[in-house]
Amino acid sequence: TNAVFVQAQLRRGAGRGARLHRSLFVEADIRRANLTDADLRQCVFHRALCAGARFIAADLAEADLSYADLEASEFTGAKLRRTRLHGANLADVVGLGEGTLGDDEALAAAERAVARSSA
Repeated sequence: TNAVFVQAQLRRGAGRGARLHRSLFVEADIRRANLTDADLRQCVFHRALCAGARFIAADLAEADLSYADLEASEFTGAKLRRTRLHGANLADVVGLGEGTLGDDEALAAAERAVARSSA
């Protein structure tokens, strides 16, 4: 954990079940990566290219995906408590239904407002 992937080329990477708690993926290319069941708590994906990535059942609690390109990514069953999505591209994202943004209702409302304004 605590790995640094700044501008890394990890497209189509196999990270199923990876333990990457507190890692940095700043401007990294992880398009179409499989991060199913990964521990991504408190990770930073700032401006990362994540289009088509699978975050199925991943733990993204307190992760920061601000300004990430998440187009067509899947978050079904992911833990998204206090996950930041400010300015993220959420076009065609799967699994970010009502109530999935966490226990903090004020943060969840702010995240939904950001998603609506960027659509």
